[in-house]
Amino acid sequence: MKKVNILVLIVYLFSFTNLFGQDEKQTYNIKFIKSSIGVKANIKANITMLNDTLYIGEYGAWHEKEGWASYISDIEVRNKNNEELELKKVDRLKWLVEGDIIDRELFIEYIVSFPYALPDFNWPSGPRSTASFYDGKGMVIQGESLFIYNSLKSKTYVNFTLPIDWKVSTPWNVVSNNHEYGNQSLEFLSKNVIVVGNYKEILIEESGFSSKLVLLGYKNPNLEIIEPIYRKILKHHIKVVNNKEKGKYLMVWFPDGEWQTGEGYLGSYVVIKPQPPSVNHIPFWANTMSHEIFHYWLGGKIDAKDWASSQWFSEGTTELFANLSLIRNSIITEQQFFNLLQKHLVLYQSFRYKWGTPYEEISLIEAGSNKSEYNAAIYDAGTVTALCMDIEIRTQTNNAKSMEDVLKILYAKSKSEKYTIEHVIEICSSLTGNDWTSFYNKYINGIEFLPLSESFKKAGLNLIISQAGVHIKNDENAKGLELSIKNSIFGKH
Repeated sequence: MKKVNILVLIVYLFSFTNLFGQDEKQTYNIKFIKSSIGVKANIKANITMLNDTLYIGEYGAWHEKEGWASYISDIEVRNKNNEELELKKVDRLKWLVEGDIIDRELFIEYIVSFPYALPDFNWPSGPRSTASFYDGKGMVIQGESLFIYNSLKSKTYVNFTLPIDWKVSTPWNVVSNNHEYGNQSLEFLSKNVIVVGNYKEILIEESGFSSKLVLLGYKNPNLEIIEPIYRKILKHHIKVVNNKEKGKYLMVWFPDGEWQTGEGYLGSYVVIKPQPPSVNHIPFWANTMSHEIFHYWLGGKIDAKDWASSQWFSEGTTELFANLSLIRNSIITEQQFFNLLQKHLVLYQSFRYKWGTPYEEISLIEAGSNKSEYNAAIYDAGTVTALCMDIEIRTQTNNAKSMEDVLKILYAKSKSEKYTIEHVIEICSSLTGNDWTSFYNKYINGIEFLPLSESFKKAGLNLIISQAGVHIKNDENAKGLELSIKNSIFGKH
């Protein structure tokens, strides 16, 4: 990989002083300049101060003693009267401003270095999904590494000045055609990734929702293979939740040795994969894309009141609809869909039983308190439970309602309230006209094993469970409601 260094200068224009003091607005103007001496950023900003403390984001660069602050230097702060104030480092990610902060306004200047963005940089602890990537053409920047701030809630604007052949990709709102973004909280701006440079991107727009897809570092990114699949997935998800609002999403792929992982942000996702997507592994990478974009709604817009107790529902339902988007759009075959489900079923059975005896006496509600340890409960049991709920809703309503209706209701109410699992059960009860308390007590808040064979039978499927594994087959005798439910789930109306 050819080594190309750039110098990044971020310069703020100080012309909106009075406006900022009144409305708690702040602006960062970012000017990128190529150079052969490294990757740096000279940042000048006008920020609103609610107290006397400055911060930098805590997510990422954990191998460094002071996190992202390790790449910050030459900090200068001045008040409205252009008087220089003293800074005192009080924590690895925190500074105390000593002096008179007039009208809550602070002018701050500092240098940010990007050693991890160089092609020959060896990331000490493995994948760079929380940091950056640079292949000489495009650079991925983790937002939190850029901003020193006082309040994440303040309305923030970011202005870019780019080299003539460069562009920028972000999930941020566009304010003007002159590379001005934001009019959003700094929390959203910083808790995302951005891409700058000279690179190819895919822009997909559906019903007011737009998503950009960028692949960096691959000899042949196969964008022509990805675009039609991603477009179908996006259209499917928008229909499922009945999205009618404008929104933006950025998905970025890049390689990092043999590492294979990913990292999600508020409106973006980074995929670390040695090889680019290809026709040979569609079920794997298409599922990843579909799963993560669905989280824009479930887990993002549809936000839970309690994170831990909702993880099985958020991840499991997301995984279910990720797989459904693939089978419904003929992106994968029916057997490939069965294969995906069978893996979840095997791990669910393994979670609940070992050699035919009870194993994990922990509910799905409790499993979220330790997501890494109870991964099978969150993702696999969650997926299986969500599917059984879908089948049961369809059965009780003569296939008139489904889990899609649950999600539509949750999304419609997401602006005014955060959901709880109890709320989900209430919606199921309301849709079907039956009390779902028993289902909740047995399989969600309890530890009983789902009646899988019986449930799948209602959807025209035969399920064979044994110590040798789990197999799904079509029920050749299915008819009437069973066949109707199966066809609806598979998108064969």
